[in-house]
Amino acid sequence: MFFCYEMPCSVRPMKIETKRIKTFAGEAEFFPISQLQERGFKVSELPYSIRVLVENVLRNYDGRVITEEDVENAAGWRVEGNTLHAL
Repeated sequence: MFFCYEMPCSVRPMKIETKRIKTFAGEAEFFPISQLQERGFKVSELPYSIRVLVENVLRNYDGRVITEEDVENAAGWRVEGNTLHAL
């Protein structure tokens, strides 16, 4: 999940809806990566390290440097033959 403390959460990759959670530091919004699963990405089948990468891409998404295409590439990661598909 992606917590939004400083970045304006109006920037939403792939129209993923935010959820709110109370923390010791106050209330925060987050983008659950499970919503990528609902959009056809097999996030639950990805290796743990790649799921961490997907979360990181969502957390840093700004629509300019990190784009929706970057989110799609990370969430759609796969092994092709004996080589890794580049992200």
